[in-house]
Order: sequence, then C-alpha cells, then structure tokens
Amino acid sequence: MDAQLESRLAALLTELNARHFEGRLRPPRIRLTRRLTSSAGMADAGNWTIRISVPYHDLHGWEAEAEATLVHEMIHLWLRQQGRPSGHTPEFRALAGELGAPRFAKRMPPKRQRHYRCPSCGREATYRRRVTLACRFCCDRFNDGRFTRRFLLTPA
Repeated sequence: MDAQLESRLAALLTELNARHFEGRLRPPRIRLTRRLTSSAGMADAGNWTIRISVPYHDLHGWEAEAEATLVHEMIHLWLRQQGRPSGHTPEFRALAGELGAPRFAKRMPPKRQRHYRCPSCGREATYRRRVTLACRFCCDRFNDGRFTRRFLLTPA
C-alpha cells in the first residue's frame, strides 16, 4: 500500500513540478511516515526528500490535502535550490500565495498527555510520554539539588 501511494504521490509531484516550477525543481524522493504527527509534511533539503505524514492525511483526507502539502514542501525545496532562505520567510509566503499553497497545515488533535503527582509534595506535572522522574522541587530539597529517582511521580 505504501509503495503504491508513494508512486502516486511521485506522479503528482512530477505534475506539480511541471505546472508550478516549469519542471526545474530537482525531483525529491517522497517518503511516507507515521512518525510525523504534528504537521502535514516536511521538506528535508539535506536528503532532498519530502516526508508526508500518514496520520495527518488519514485524518484530513488524502485527496483534499496531498496536493497542498506537496506544493508547500516543494516551495521550501525550490527556495533552497535557488540558494535562498527556505523557511517561512516573506519570499516563501509570497510564492505560496502565488501558487495557492497553504502557509500552514490544519490542526492535529492534541497528543495524549499524562498527568503525574509527586507522592511527597503533591505537585502535579504533565508529560506526553510515560516518565519515572523525581519531582524537581522535592529532589532539590531532599537531595542537595542532585537529580535522583527517590520520589517517583505517580499517575494522577
């Protein structure tokens, strides 16, 4: 499935390159990734690759979003190929407006957060990952500022 989708996206990229860049953008590789969860895609100029977020496009729709994501990331690579700054600069925004590319992706739902409470002092902390940490305040107070795992945060 991923190989088929990557080849369809590569064909779309070739079409967009001809339409918007007169075929002069060096064709990047396209890679699907499930690890990119906070944005639609990412241009990697070092490896000349465009990574496309599977979770984003599964949520918002491949047909509706794939072309917009590709054009957005292609602009980043085009600016880099021209030796220009490739971030979201005024030049990027102007080119995105000219080509009808979105400046920003749609929002993703917030990542799961875990709430922890220090068993010693009751302070609460929020982390995205499961952690086994000492409460910094208790650690500083009881252990001369050294970080230890003496007081483990427990799920709140």
